[in-house]
Amino acid sequence: MGLVGVPRLPGALLDRPRLEAVLEEDHALAVLCAPAGMGKTVAMAQWAARTSRRGLWLRVADGGGSPIVFAGHLALALHDYGLLEPGNPLSAGPAAFQFVADPWDTLRRGLARLGELALAIDESEYLEPDTVSGLIRLLGDLPSLSVRTTTRVANGFVEPGLTIALDVVVLRDDELALTRGETAALLHTSEDTPIVGDVLDHGGAPGLARLLTFDENAAGGRGGDRTLREIDSSRVSEIVDSFLRIRRPSWDTQFTGFLEAICLADAVDVELAARLSGEADAAVLLDRAEREGLGQWRGHGSHGLRRDAAAVFEPSPFARRALSASARRNLSPGRLRELNTLIAQWELESGQPFSALRRAVEYRDWPLATDTVRRFWNELLPYGLRVTELFRGVPLTVLGRLPLVTTLLAIIANARPDHRLRAIEYFLLAAYGSRQRSATRDPADRVLLRAIESAAQRVSGRDGTKAAREAFDTLGELSPDDRLRLGRNEPSVWNQVGTSLLYGGDIPRAIVCFRQSVAVGDAGGYRAGLQGLALLAGTYALDGDIVQAHAVAGRAEEREWPERWKTGYPGSYLQLAHAVIALEDGDLDAADAHLHALDEHRETIEHWAPLLHVDVLIELRRHRPDIARERIRSIVSAQRARRAVSQFTSSRLRHTSALAAVAAGDLAGAERLLGRSEDARTAVSRARIALAAGDAERALRLLNGAAAGQASARARAEHLALTAAAVAVLGHDDAHTRTAIERADAALAESGQMLALALVPDAALSALAASADRLNQRDFAQRVERARDWAMIGSPGAAPRLTAREHAVALELGRHDGVAQIAAALNVSPNTVKSQLRALYRKLGVSSRAEALRALAAWGLVRPGVAGGLDDGLDDPVARGPQEG
Repeated sequence: MGLVGVPRLPGALLDRPRLEAVLEEDHALAVLCAPAGMGKTVAMAQWAARTSRRGLWLRVADGGGSPIVFAGHLALALHDYGLLEPGNPLSAGPAAFQFVADPWDTLRRGLARLGELALAIDESEYLEPDTVSGLIRLLGDLPSLSVRTTTRVANGFVEPGLTIALDVVVLRDDELALTRGETAALLHTSEDTPIVGDVLDHGGAPGLARLLTFDENAAGGRGGDRTLREIDSSRVSEIVDSFLRIRRPSWDTQFTGFLEAICLADAVDVELAARLSGEADAAVLLDRAEREGLGQWRGHGSHGLRRDAAAVFEPSPFARRALSASARRNLSPGRLRELNTLIAQWELESGQPFSALRRAVEYRDWPLATDTVRRFWNELLPYGLRVTELFRGVPLTVLGRLPLVTTLLAIIANARPDHRLRAIEYFLLAAYGSRQRSATRDPADRVLLRAIESAAQRVSGRDGTKAAREAFDTLGELSPDDRLRLGRNEPSVWNQVGTSLLYGGDIPRAIVCFRQSVAVGDAGGYRAGLQGLALLAGTYALDGDIVQAHAVAGRAEEREWPERWKTGYPGSYLQLAHAVIALEDGDLDAADAHLHALDEHRETIEHWAPLLHVDVLIELRRHRPDIARERIRSIVSAQRARRAVSQFTSSRLRHTSALAAVAAGDLAGAERLLGRSEDARTAVSRARIALAAGDAERALRLLNGAAAGQASARARAEHLALTAAAVAVLGHDDAHTRTAIERADAALAESGQMLALALVPDAALSALAASADRLNQRDFAQRVERARDWAMIGSPGAAPRLTAREHAVALELGRHDGVAQIAAALNVSPNTVKSQLRALYRKLGVSSRAEALRALAAWGLVRPGVAGGLDDGLDDPVARGPQEG
């Protein structure tokens, strides 16, 4: 049977049944740990090709050893070789791990569904320590999983203490070294031949012995004997040098040049080998390299045992190190740059963006670096800090000319809470670089640069609307060929432009962008369209179109999402949509659960403000306005420290803060929070405050002066609900009242909203319920009764009429906590103060100083001792304690 993905082995290899037997034993982990040339990969490949176990061969490339990247490669290989059934969390390949901090839970669940599975992991020296530890934990958790691996250096797989927890066998130099009989068989000679003893005396390295089998002069003559005796097999560098000294005499110039060219790459196909070497018969030369033990063919057949059009040749680590070092010594810098550029371009086409990016940075090929990022943005994100390390020595003046690269670095840094300031520096640098290159005539690049600029400004707390609108206009003018240049990134561009427009208040254009993202994603099979679907659902929900939000969220739930996408950045607005829909339905626990699904990302996610707004609504529905206000204070403070509070976010949260203040009875504080803004949304908020204070006439004046038709569905529903309530409180004639009720009822029914009614102050709701009953508006009356059960805002009622002396006492009550102090301030006797306080308490309907102060503050009769203002509309002074009146 054999594992899938095993490299093809030449037929002339020596069978080593003793090693195969050890690897076939029922160990959870078997490790082949030895220097280059000891035959580790060959031994494991021979076992893997013949075993009856079911499993997969996986080679670790440099840069592919982080937990997330390794997990993604493993999932992709399992998918490509048909080992995953539908619905397995690993079916999405690398996308399953794109938005998770820890991939092991997903891997565990996915691998558990596969039953018995063996993994052969070649070159595990490239695995990071966290990846090794994660694999060890998987082996402990999954008895059905076993691992066979090779490594040139000691890593966590060979720690002595590991044997306490797992059944582990480690094969080191002594076990991997050739026996006398194996050496003689490999050299096609008798065991007593002197060269057999020479090989054994110098470590019995299979790689060296195999080299001798292809060089009769070196094996049989004195020169070869002397070269062999110079080798110290315990030192890899000497083995590598000796490799070239032994082999060069038997290689013609053509073959040597061919090998040096191809070994600059980790792998080549026939076409790339021909382009690198200029040899028309590259396939013949690669077959020769295979026969001489310099590498293996890895095909895409079911067992990787045949060379087909898709096959690649992988030089052995031993040959690759020796020959690439030789090439770097012998070839000119210009020729090396040319070859590495060809390799990088091939790696791009083969889906190896990190390797391509590494070569581009090494040779300062910035157009290639930019092209790599443009085409493989999402695929590079999991490499995280490895990408950052590539650019560590690149001056900021250079990065400023590479806005695509700089944005990638910014996103990587922004994912880490402790790197936020660095992320902002990168975002600003990207915006600057994008603006500097704005004169480009290529429409696709111009769109990408404008989208990057808008995203960089948005995430760094600035207004990216202008750049987003430019990108939006240009996107609408792109030709089909220009769109093809955007490729798989087009849905992401629509998402980024739409998000910038959304946070700039341009909701209609944002919705167009998100619809386009979905359409392009569906047409091209791009997963980024799923994020467009989530953004569309959340935008409808926040905007108050609950009917549309429900429909789009339903469509989103029918799609197959990669693991954790729905509870990560791509699906955050879908969770937001579900939370708002649940809140409008009255299911507070479900609304809470959807928000908590995003807890892992709440600290760094750019959508923190709308999430906070829904948090506040949930607390107000639970009649906990003080908790809501404290949540606003703490979260805004944390986001300010991250420099993540934009002007638009500040403006929107000013309304959220005012709403919480009204619910807490702090009407004066709510008025101050709204500031001097005169837009329609502010008019609605002020009308709510007036209605809560019992001033229905002022509420109606404010509402009549606001252009409700131009507002969002949510603002319009709140406007019409408050208007109907104010009309009901004022007792207008039946025709006027009926019209107001019918307009409000139609808006609520069309949009599917209930919160708009629940945010009407409760006394006004009572008047509205009575009017609806009197006018036989049964459906609306039922809505109002349900809203009265939810009522989130109390009504202090009409402000009491205080005498001048009572008002003076009220003012001093906020400044002093003793009767004697108040009397001294007013130059009257304590008994007079006591008498006036009793009259004041009776008018206020309270029995204590604290209750009196709250009531006075609610009517705005005195400056509150505790209020809910913000330094710029967002800071809750509750944390600062009482203020002097």
